[in-house]
Amino acid sequence: MIKMIEIVDVFVKNLISRVINISSVCLIGSANSGVGYEDASDIDIVVIFDDTEEVNKEYYESVIKRIAQAVSPKIHCQTFSLTEFWNYVENGSPVTFTILRDASIYYDTGFFTTMQKLVRKKVVKLKQESVERQLFIAKQLMDMTYHSVNKGLIQNLEGAIISSTQSLLIEMGLDLPAPKQIPDAIRDYLVSKKVLEEQYYNIARKVIQTFKDIEHNKRPNLSGQELQQLYNDTKTFVNRVEQVLTDVRKNKNL
Repeated sequence: MIKMIEIVDVFVKNLISRVINISSVCLIGSANSGVGYEDASDIDIVVIFDDTEEVNKEYYESVIKRIAQAVSPKIHCQTFSLTEFWNYVENGSPVTFTILRDASIYYDTGFFTTMQKLVRKKVVKLKQESVERQLFIAKQLMDMTYHSVNKGLIQNLEGAIISSTQSLLIEMGLDLPAPKQIPDAIRDYLVSKKVLEEQYYNIARKVIQTFKDIEHNKRPNLSGQELQQLYNDTKTFVNRVEQVLTDVRKNKNL
């Protein structure tokens, strides 16, 4: 822990001596709290610079990063302009309030110390709008995750239908159709020649069409029961194709 503090001290001294308009430098994360911190852990630091006069944030970020890496590769900096940090506070960013509440100050021209006191005394606190905003974000993330899971699973099932069908067509010496034409190929080349039963054409068409509908937002996300049924159908399809493939190979060897 002492070594970590020495690293932070060296970084702060180098930063202040080489970069003007630094407003605050604070230690956050496990290195600050000590919870879960190990010698190999990252050292998370927040740097706030004064942008009340026109400055280039990208330049500040680049210089601060170079100084940090020169001191220790363990240092990871989050860089904010004064205006940016204040806007986060004003808009009720929970992350910013956590930083203000818990951070240890290593350098400050007064802004961070004042804000920290106000937050700890709950003079400045999260607004009701922030509560609603965070809940809205949570719901959006859940919807996005659910949609991604649906799309990902259906895409995998579609891929299983296409790949297994292609393996059988190759073994039979037939031309490979485009993926979207796989159901037609199953009907025209396999079902019509009684290589596969019609139910497998129906499974392939259903799985591939479902993926298209999900991909183009033409239907809502599937329920767990619907996904399970599609998985079971696809597994049945692949198993049947594997069985037919074995039979085709045996007939070739007769």
